[in-house]
Amino acid sequence: MLAGIALPSASLCSTKLGLRYIYKVYHTRQESRTFAKLGLVFVVTAISTMAFLLSTGMFKLLAFNLVGLLIMSMVANFDILAGRIPIYFMFSAFILGFAFGLSNDRWIISLMGGLTNLALGSILHLLGKKYATMRFQEHPNIVSFGMGDTFGAGSSGALVGFPLAVVGLLIALILAVLYALPKSLLEKRAITSMTVELGPGFLLATAGLLLFF
Repeated sequence: MLAGIALPSASLCSTKLGLRYIYKVYHTRQESRTFAKLGLVFVVTAISTMAFLLSTGMFKLLAFNLVGLLIMSMVANFDILAGRIPIYFMFSAFILGFAFGLSNDRWIISLMGGLTNLALGSILHLLGKKYATMRFQEHPNIVSFGMGDTFGAGSSGALVGFPLAVVGLLIALILAVLYALPKSLLEKRAITSMTVELGPGFLLATAGLLLFF
């Protein structure tokens, strides 16, 4: 029980420190919606931690799953609080996946998963940027799939490996649409004009794939 609380707490505290030292952000959004999202990430991380502890027998696999979960939990928290996903998380996920893969000859699967999602994310970023330039000419900096989302996709891919990496990316995108659709109906706004954090979707997809596959 304590482990289930300790890991998401460490994720949130590390995110707060990271915001100060990486982005020099000292004040984040205090909206109730933000707290609700952070609470969801906390609960998902806690439940996933307990599930890994109960289902994993091998110490190396357990350590890999827990560290990977911590990385993706911080990805989600950073995205919620700052609207950004640092590239450091992707590097960390690549290193973790490669190191774990060396012990069971799965390093190529991890590398392929990370690179595949990185490539797909880059394509989505470029296409989204091109669409935004045509759709929001007065706001050329708006992008529908940012580079941070690309780093998040690469992080998830390196942890779950190929071909599950593509499945995880699709799950994250579907979850984003499922969240944005009712929100757009309630706010009477076009879904294409809405900003949705993909970090929580990457967390949910990665945790589920690591747990069940």
